[in-house]
Amino acid sequence: MIKLIQRISNKSCLSLLAFALIGFGSSFHSAIQAQDVMVIEATQTGLDLTPIINNDTLENGEFAERIYELQRNSFYFVSSQLGKDGTTLHIRAEEGEGTPPLILPLQAEGGGFPDIIRQRGDLILEGIWIDTQNGENRNEGRPIRALADSSRIVIDGCYLVNARGTGLAVYGNNQKWYIKNSVIGRMGQRSTPGGNGRPIDIRDARPVDSLVFSNNTMYMIMDRIVRTQGASIGYFEFDHNTVFNHEGEHGMLQLGTVYDKAKVTNNLFLDAQWKGAHPNVAEQTQKENDSHYLITLDTLVADLEVEISHNNAAWSPLVYTYWETNSAFTSKPPLMIPSLENVMGTEAFNAAFIEEEFVELTEIPTLTDMADYMNNLFADPRPDPYPRWQETDVIGAPFIDASYPTTAASYSAAMNGLPLGDLNWFPDKKAEWEEMVTSSELGDELPNAFVLENAYPNPFNPSTQLSFELSSPSNVRYTVYSVLGQEVYTENLGLKNSGRHTMRFNAGNLSSGVYIIRMQAGAEVRSQTITLIK
Repeated sequence: MIKLIQRISNKSCLSLLAFALIGFGSSFHSAIQAQDVMVIEATQTGLDLTPIINNDTLENGEFAERIYELQRNSFYFVSSQLGKDGTTLHIRAEEGEGTPPLILPLQAEGGGFPDIIRQRGDLILEGIWIDTQNGENRNEGRPIRALADSSRIVIDGCYLVNARGTGLAVYGNNQKWYIKNSVIGRMGQRSTPGGNGRPIDIRDARPVDSLVFSNNTMYMIMDRIVRTQGASIGYFEFDHNTVFNHEGEHGMLQLGTVYDKAKVTNNLFLDAQWKGAHPNVAEQTQKENDSHYLITLDTLVADLEVEISHNNAAWSPLVYTYWETNSAFTSKPPLMIPSLENVMGTEAFNAAFIEEEFVELTEIPTLTDMADYMNNLFADPRPDPYPRWQETDVIGAPFIDASYPTTAASYSAAMNGLPLGDLNWFPDKKAEWEEMVTSSELGDELPNAFVLENAYPNPFNPSTQLSFELSSPSNVRYTVYSVLGQEVYTENLGLKNSGRHTMRFNAGNLSSGVYIIRMQAGAEVRSQTITLIK
């Protein structure tokens, strides 16, 4: 049932990105040093992963750190959430052909269903299918929760479907998230829509260090793709993603406060936020809170870099009919909050989206009419033989095909003449893209001209120590902001030599609360949260 092996993968990060969502034949495995791999062989009735992974410890009682490899064309259960406190949890699909391994929650004796993962450490998922609906019931919580401060989470080549609230929940501060080459769909709760149904929720994190979405396909999302409600992000990137049949109860990309850079490029939004600019703006937190926009920011902080370009937002005739029929309640949503024009400039602001062009995707769940869509989005479960390969969405998340005709204008409208949207549907074009992108777009660590260490102590009163390390001489300055984006202190430290440096920040004249430190060395910026308790 379980095999422990040593395996060295010489495939690079570029080769792992070349997998085909259509063929399921390529490797998801990233370049690693020699590391234990535990192959967990499936059974015909499904195997419980919880005791195998959570009880995998060394002789000294510490968690073993190895890769857990699951078999294709198989399914597994979790009886309680997976998690390895203080170390990395790394689960991947085996190489080769076949349907991705499916993980389902196992119903407890009391009738509830557990989350799939609650991880207090780094997390890497590669090529895994997670479905939080098992039979007639669906997990009420958040299937994947990341709880550790300063952790790194990579979701690569995965399928995440049927979350009622949110798929990916951010609870730790200063986390780095890389979500790439994945399919995320069927999120929300029809009976109590509210804010339910979002791929990622960061409202409990202050701040997120970096949040990168690259080459993903998202569909049947009831609420926002990103929910912040006042939270902050250091670096945000949303590049080459395809979004379709998205209701958008509270908009689409709610970015909160971004401190370093906000990048939204090369995306294809089809029937996105079709619920429109309706008047329920209770959960909006940006200044222009009179409407739901596709892209919002709360506060435009000083020195923020914004890059929004080469996107297509288009709606089918069916959606336009819906807006016309319900014109007293809703209308076509505006694309971006107006104040972004002050940062981007009028020309870039007006050119952020190409002229609207709706394209038909090859094989996706159809949006026949609004009533049918709402009724079928989370309809009564279909028969539940295990594994449920083809019941979900009739087509099934791993079986959709979001490619579109090469004759469409969107096919050459991205940067460098590439197609808009998720490039995994165009493997040849994906290979071209891989030759051009930067490390952040690949989902690796962001450029590391300097390292800002965690403040100590934190929480503090009245001062805390800040340490940073430079790889080359740089001019350094730092600014402290309140959680509302108001600048409360700034200091220019001047030219610093390479190496490690230490300084103290004294907050004796500030009130108790949470603050964000933004430190810049040359062109590189790092941010972190500090808490003053008096």
